[in-house]
Amino acid sequence: MPAGNILLSASILFAGAIPGKTLRVLRLMGVIGIHPNTYFRHQDKYLHKTIRQVWEKCTISLINQLRGTELVLGGDGRSDSMGHCAKYGTYSLLELNANKIVCINTVQVNRVHYSFKIFR
Repeated sequence: MPAGNILLSASILFAGAIPGKTLRVLRLMGVIGIHPNTYFRHQDKYLHKTIRQVWEKCTISLINQLRGTELVLGGDGRSDSMGHCAKYGTYSLLELNANKIVCINTVQVNRVHYSFKIFR
């Protein structure tokens, strides 16, 4: 696989850009790029796994760094903006002294019990 293809897919994903529009702009500019199906294949096969591995490695490092210290934790949740019916909500847990995110979980809004799991 050409390195430029996976790098293009990664840059679109990491920038938070809309793949269809980004690839269309590149095509209109005459830049040879990839097909949107290729982007989604790269995302599923390589990019999401890599992001998860890096996240877990950083989280383990942070937990080891914080082990044995007094923790000051803060958390917050968000489900959706007013006027919409959200099915899922995102909850995050932050260590306030280190100013680092310790955990992020996505849960169904209609659940009564919430629990934070650092690793699945």
